[in-house]
Amino acid sequence: MNFIIAGIGLLILSAWNKMQAKGNDTPTINNWDTGNFRQNILQWRNIINEELVKFPKAVKKLSEIDILTFIYVESAGNPNATAKDGEHGLMQVIERFAYADAVNNGRIKDYSYQQMIHSPRLQINAGIAYLDVIIEKLGESTDLRDVVRSYNGGYGRFKNGDTNYSQAYVDNWLSKREKIQQWQIN
Repeated sequence: MNFIIAGIGLLILSAWNKMQAKGNDTPTINNWDTGNFRQNILQWRNIINEELVKFPKAVKKLSEIDILTFIYVESAGNPNATAKDGEHGLMQVIERFAYADAVNNGRIKDYSYQQMIHSPRLQINAGIAYLDVIIEKLGESTDLRDVVRSYNGGYGRFKNGDTNYSQAYVDNWLSKREKIQQWQIN
C-alpha cells in the first residue's frame, strides 16, 4: 500500500515538474487529486481572479472565496465532474440553463459548451458569467444567499417564490465558505 501511495506521489511530482519546465503553472483537466480537497480547490485561484474581473456585476458582489466555494460545493475541485442532469465541470454548468442564459444575456460570446467542458478556465468563466446574469436579474443589493439559491435551483424558481428547495444547499455552501476562509488564513 505504501508503495502505491509513494508511486502516485512521484507521478504527481513528475507531472508538476513537467508543467513547470514548460513554464505553464496553470492547472489542467488532469490536475485533480482525489485525496487533497484543499489543493483541488485552491489551485483555481489565479484563474478565478483573472475571470472574475471580466464581469462587472459579479466582481462587485462576489469574492474569490465565493467562487472557490461554488467550485468546492459543485465539483470538489474536479474539472471532470459530471452529474445526472447534464452538469459539467468545476462549477457544474448546465448547457440548457446556465450556459444558455449566459449566452442569451451576452456574457458568453466566443466559445461553445463543448469547448467549455474541456477547459477549466472556460468552466470558471461560464459559472461566473451565469452568476453575473443572476446578480443583474436579482439586483446588486440582493442578499448573497439569494444568489446562491438561484445558482443552485435556477433564477426562475427563485423568482417564482420557491426558495425552500435549496436551503440545505445554501447551508452547505455557507459551511464550505467558512472552511475555505480558514484555509486562506492557515
